Amino acid sequence: MLFEDGTSDGESDKVKSLQDVFSRNRKELQHVIATLSTAIESPQVEVITNLAVVLNKLSETPDYMDGVDLQGIVGVTLPAWKATATHMVQDIEQAKLQGSTDSIRELLEKIKSNFEKFLAKYPSVA
Repeated sequence: MLFEDGTSDGESDKVKSLQDVFSRNRKELQHVIATLSTAIESPQVEVITNLAVVLNKLSETPDYMDGVDLQGIVGVTLPAWKATATHMVQDIEQAKLQGSTDSIRELLEKIKSNFEKFLAKYPSVA
């Protein structure tokens, strides 16, 4: 078991495995947030074709969960940040193609802000 402050309780190998899972998932989220930040800062952010660049950059997010060993732990389900962000950006792209006048920058900022809120809730892990 992991607590919000980073302390833990339980079998050391399982605790270490769980810490590894959260650490890897956190890294993926941080990578996605950095990709969104770069897109938001781009002078081309409001150009719809630039969303393809954002999607390409998201697709380059490493698979941080590859090779993780759960040591027999069951019931651990964490968000797939890369896939979630990709789908959200695709939704923006589709809306723009259908004539939406919403600001791409503002929509990306909203996604980033929500992801940062999730990041703030992650337990501290070694």
